[in-house]
Amino acid sequence: MVCITGYGMIDACGSNPDQCWSSMLNDRDLHKPIDQLFEPSDAVKSLTGLYPDNIPEGNLPRTMKYGLYVVDQALQMAGLEPKENVATIFSSLTGGNEWNHQMITTDKYRPKKVIRGPVDALCSYIAQQYGFTGLNTCVYSACASGLVSISLAAQLVDEYDYVVVGGSDAGINPIDMGAFSALRALGTKSRPFDDKRDGFIMGEGAGCLILESEEKANARGAKIYARISDYAHASDAYDETQPSGRGARICLSKLDTNVDAVNAHGTSTPLGDKVEYDVVREFTNAPIFSNKGKIGHTFAAAGVLETIYCVLAIQHNTIPHTHGYVSGEMLASSMNIKTEVNRILNNSFGFGGKCCSMIIER
Repeated sequence: MVCITGYGMIDACGSNPDQCWSSMLNDRDLHKPIDQLFEPSDAVKSLTGLYPDNIPEGNLPRTMKYGLYVVDQALQMAGLEPKENVATIFSSLTGGNEWNHQMITTDKYRPKKVIRGPVDALCSYIAQQYGFTGLNTCVYSACASGLVSISLAAQLVDEYDYVVVGGSDAGINPIDMGAFSALRALGTKSRPFDDKRDGFIMGEGAGCLILESEEKANARGAKIYARISDYAHASDAYDETQPSGRGARICLSKLDTNVDAVNAHGTSTPLGDKVEYDVVREFTNAPIFSNKGKIGHTFAAAGVLETIYCVLAIQHNTIPHTHGYVSGEMLASSMNIKTEVNRILNNSFGFGGKCCSMIIER
């Protein structure tokens, strides 16, 4: 069994798990007006000065700042000191695109910005900061990158002392906003599963998990916050952007879907939500919720952040509501449900039909 012994997070809801969970449960709308889209949320802005002191503020893109911040959180929660025999899997889809845009538009290619712009720069930098000498890589699997990263990390817990796994993205930049606007994927408000949904809202943030084998966690007397009991991968093999549901159906057919809740991919897109909902209902009648109604779509961070929200739901015995959902033919959780929560199904589905589903349990 793979154990989660620490986690860290920052998103539109807050800059630590307590803040994020509290905000996830309230009804306050966090989305900004369209004319403020190119500014990170106030919660994410609060990062300034919180990442390690030896990292100059101006020398890293936001994805790297977010990532380093949540790694530090997670290690502190786990009560772990940096060791050499540690694997680092930290993924990003946007990399340093805010810097890339500046270099393209100003024709000034600065060496440090060039080397810290790629999507794999963050995982390298984390390993350098902490002296981790194990596997050092990122996963690029569209919007399923976060969950796929965790599934890869779960396979390594016996080989390493522990595994640091996460995702970080800063999609509120001209390159990514422009691309998804051209694809007509962006909406006016995040309304997962609601009849008025019209596209996803771009979010920013990062999440990190510390994974250990049960044997190693117990040997050091670690607190185990939750376990990853199973996961499955599949592909629609159908279309670049439109989901067919085939991959999701294959994933769920491989898992025990006797769960207390479903943390849906639920991006607020007209087609994606409907396809996911119909497939999920073939396997379980458990309450469905989506965190993206509150925090937007955080790309590679999404699967990791949503896994942490699953852990928090288990810890607090509460299924959070789907912010933005008012009514519709699809019945999503419209209010917080206080109940015993022991097992949650977490879904992540991305462009190109990439699908990953995971079971998180007490």
